[in-house]
Amino acid sequence: MTAATVEADPQSLAIDAAGIAEASLKVGTRNDGMRAYITAIRAVPIGPQPVIIHGERSGEFDPLAKHDSFRGALAGARQAAAEMAGHLDTLHQWAAGGAKSIASGVTVPLQRALDLAQGDAITSEQSREIVTQMGLAWVHTMMIAGSLQGLSRGVTDFLNRIVQDYETLTRGPLELRHVADDVRRNIAADAQPLLVNPITAGIGKTYLDIGAAFLVTIDRLAGAIGRATEAHETMRVGASALGVALASARGKYQAACEAAGRASPAELPAVIRRYGLNTAITSWNQFADFFTRSGL
Repeated sequence: MTAATVEADPQSLAIDAAGIAEASLKVGTRNDGMRAYITAIRAVPIGPQPVIIHGERSGEFDPLAKHDSFRGALAGARQAAAEMAGHLDTLHQWAAGGAKSIASGVTVPLQRALDLAQGDAITSEQSREIVTQMGLAWVHTMMIAGSLQGLSRGVTDFLNRIVQDYETLTRGPLELRHVADDVRRNIAADAQPLLVNPITAGIGKTYLDIGAAFLVTIDRLAGAIGRATEAHETMRVGASALGVALASARGKYQAACEAAGRASPAELPAVIRRYGLNTAITSWNQFADFFTRSGL
């Protein structure tokens, strides 16, 4: 990808497709440990769980009823993980064909402007159409840049949060395995009076089942969180690069649109040629092609 990426002069509207590709890979595919952690913490049930007896709801039971601080810590960490999963889903959607549609929002108007600007003489109507098309390319570039910046902020916020969550859930009073032992004892204490009564034994057994399922998810989370930060810095570098990936392009597209608007019909073909639209179109196609082949 890198070797084939176009090289552009400073005035060209080409984007750094290779840079976006590398940054996206660092965020989206190079940390299996982080993905496993996201899956594990999103699987932890938080809040009252339904008690089902003979197919009928007979109430509810909350394994964390006596552990408000722990429940709050889990809830915050799980929400952050859900938001991070959303960012990864965005990259996946781009890989599933979304990037081609996104890129076409820029390449189609660029190609139209390029076609209209052929030769040395264009009409006033063609001139207005070129300006319109350059404006569309600018707007779509801003939208894509905003999306990348949003991904950058979201991933960075998650990485900052996971450092705090790691400290909370692996050390001190809210350490996962320590709290799991307390929860196990509390569940047994809640279930025991119900188990000795034949009328309520089914409810007591369901309490134990709910607790056992909950403790399995906690055990998986305890195993996953230790690996979660292994590629922390790699992801952070990728997120930072995404944040600035189209910063310069956004300014160049605005400048190009404004320059086209100021040019007379006689001047406009030369103005358009100055921005290397063929090279720009190639770079956007490379952007789309990367996501299609990325496996994100």
